[in-house]
Amino acid sequence: MDWDGADTGYEVTTPNGYVIGYEPEPRRRYLIDSEEVDGSITEILRCLDKPALTWWGMNVGIAASLELYRRGLHPEMLLAGKPDEMEMLEWAKLISKGPVTEYKLTTNHVRNVASTRGQTVHRAFEFWATTGGSMPNPMDYPEAEQGYVIALIAFLKDVGSLTPEGVELAVGSKVHSFAGRFDLRGATAKEHRVVTKVYPKAKPKTITIPSGIYLWDLKTAVDVFPEHCLQLAGYELASIESGYPETDGQLVIQLGADGRYQCRRSRSETFDFLAVKGCWEALQRAEDGMKIAYHKAKA
Repeated sequence: MDWDGADTGYEVTTPNGYVIGYEPEPRRRYLIDSEEVDGSITEILRCLDKPALTWWGMNVGIAASLELYRRGLHPEMLLAGKPDEMEMLEWAKLISKGPVTEYKLTTNHVRNVASTRGQTVHRAFEFWATTGGSMPNPMDYPEAEQGYVIALIAFLKDVGSLTPEGVELAVGSKVHSFAGRFDLRGATAKEHRVVTKVYPKAKPKTITIPSGIYLWDLKTAVDVFPEHCLQLAGYELASIESGYPETDGQLVIQLGADGRYQCRRSRSETFDFLAVKGCWEALQRAEDGMKIAYHKAKA
């Protein structure tokens, strides 16, 4: 989960004695022993190209247009007042700032809904982890989010011997200056057969997870993406430095609105995450360099 958006700060001590703190205000940041780190794992991975987001943004725009039409704002009404010489894209920007924002249909609003969905899944998962394995009741959650809770229950039933060793664990690296927070460190007492890929009509694919200690992280995205695996590699690297023993593997659990899940094992290595951090640092230097050049030019 993306814990950078937590509403409240926290401070925890890791097994090796690191004191990891998270501050949401006045700006989001992690600290290790009161020293601010370069960035969070999630923040670092934002430098990656995510082509699926472009398609998602287009779909959000189409959905907004259809919703405006459903609310009585027909295309000719949205086009009223458009200067002939103005490009359609420029006019669309004005529409986005107007009725699309007014009706909360922008990508930011849709993203915030997704964030709320993630919080719902987290609460359901936390309930299971802190009540000795009691299953959450989907009816206790908003109707639009019940499918994700049903998917979580399906996964938990498939890994019946899973035992939590740590929930919502904050970990960090002084050596590489980053930190983050993941959902669960847990062990399975025996092997389990889980769903690894679902299809619209074909039968799902399954794999066997051997018994062992694993790092588990939940997602409510539409699928499992490469950056999820890199995120898990960062968590594993920070976990080991924070004093936790190396795990037998890292797994991302993608929960769908249709009540189905996908469990995918990460094959990313810790050096893969560090390579991305190096790219992120290079982008930071480039941005800082442009700011300096701009100020010099003004002077």
